[in-house]
Amino acid sequence: MASPRGTPWWQAALGVLLLAALLVGVWLLLSSFVRSVLRLDKEVAAAIIAASGTLIVAVLSIVLTNRSNKLRELAEAQRPEKMKVYASYMEFIFELLKSTKKKDPADLATSLPEDFQERWLDFKRGLIGWASPDVIKELIAMEDVGTENPQKALTQFDRVLREMRRDLGVSNRGLAPGQLIQVFLTPDARKELSG
Repeated sequence: MASPRGTPWWQAALGVLLLAALLVGVWLLLSSFVRSVLRLDKEVAAAIIAASGTLIVAVLSIVLTNRSNKLRELAEAQRPEKMKVYASYMEFIFELLKSTKKKDPADLATSLPEDFQERWLDFKRGLIGWASPDVIKELIAMEDVGTENPQKALTQFDRVLREMRRDLGVSNRGLAPGQLIQVFLTPDARKELSG
């Protein structure tokens, strides 16, 4: 019988056994090394311990630096695709806001562009491939809020924008909650939102 990921149980068991054997082997080597060092003259033991510590710190710093560089390179390689997806979202939202300014917001469903569904699905397709988990979670939460409570919907939209900015590496420091959404609002609407 296979596990949920498709790995047969015997391969998983073998992996666990090999990992256990490796850990026991490392433990035996370390304990043997420590016993050998403790039998040596104190000055020689201190020098060996200092050299070992220096070597361990050097290896760890190299490994951690390489990992950090790989993660940074990956984030930089993904950034252009994320920017395309988020830019399409912003264009879409601006179009939607323009169409609602010209019409009664209650008529939002009838004022949507003809290709609304298709463009929204294209945007979501891009999200699946490029957006961070936090962006996806906030967007789902925004859709769950719906349009019945406009203030809550705007607050959630602001959270989506914040997560998109954070995902692109842009700081939100100094921006109060709800301030990003205020860019889209008229002065009267800003007063209504904050009051």
